[in-house]
Amino acid sequence: MTWPRQRLAPIFALTQRPAESDKTAIGNATLIRVGRMARDADRKMIARELDIDHRILTSLLQLDFVERNMATNEVRRGNLTKRKIEKVETLA
Repeated sequence: MTWPRQRLAPIFALTQRPAESDKTAIGNATLIRVGRMARDADRKMIARELDIDHRILTSLLQLDFVERNMATNEVRRGNLTKRKIEKVETLA
């Protein structure tokens, strides 16, 4: 299915278990946004994809998120109900 990418149509991939999901969707994403995750395996897998320390994901509370813009490599964290968003340092 190449038509949507050629037309720059947005593609959304949602999962409750990132460590068990199809990695192709994550690898092709322009933006990865994650919220609080209960499973350590999920946090570690997503932390590797975001290139951040997994403890940042462990510290997320309800409605907190971390996102990485794959085009700019900028990683930010925030909360869905608050307007404050801060930059996160990557491991690289």
